[in-house]
Amino acid sequence: MRSGWLAAGLLLPLLLAAQVRINELQCTRLPGTDGRLANGDWVELVNLGRKALDLQGYCLTVEGHMARIPAGMPVMPGEHKVFWCGKDPGSLDRLPLKLPRRGSTLLLVAPDGATVLDVFTWPALPPGTSIGRTANGAAAWGYFAEPTPGAPNGQALARLLAPPRLQLASVAPVLTVPPGAEVRYTTDGSLPQPGSARYERPLQVVPGTLVQACAL
Repeated sequence: MRSGWLAAGLLLPLLLAAQVRINELQCTRLPGTDGRLANGDWVELVNLGRKALDLQGYCLTVEGHMARIPAGMPVMPGEHKVFWCGKDPGSLDRLPLKLPRRGSTLLLVAPDGATVLDVFTWPALPPGTSIGRTANGAAAWGYFAEPTPGAPNGQALARLLAPPRLQLASVAPVLTVPPGAEVRYTTDGSLPQPGSARYERPLQVVPGTLVQACAL
């Protein structure tokens, strides 16, 4: 037991002193997108130090799979560096790494392959939602309805709402509204947004209609 506490005590100063940290990530891209920009699967690192750094040799590791950052990846003080997840041998900023949609733990490892510089565990995320630090390098994390890969993080949400559930009543489809939320829905195949129709009563739709809803 003491050895476990000792290991944790040694690891904590390394994490706090790390110049580069995991700052934001997204693991569920929006359907029909090209996988880049705010719609892709990606990991964002930020340089919190006072000097430029070459990320060559640094590793991102998830569930035993390690992706090493190639040569020619300088990052200036305060700069954000985004790595897109997926196979694309022609792009230096794309890593052969898969971020599990159900959630997982991501490690940032130094070039020596042994020193852990940052650790982050995330839950399952809705499509188009990222998770990251509430401010660059901050200890607290939050959720972002508007992801910002390559830029400072925006206004963070403290929690995610449970999704609404659709029930087929005898007269019309009924959506359950999570406590403290409002539900927006669409029937034209598009993803619901804050400006979509607000659910207030059972829906009057014809059979075969695609209903999509989100809680806000």
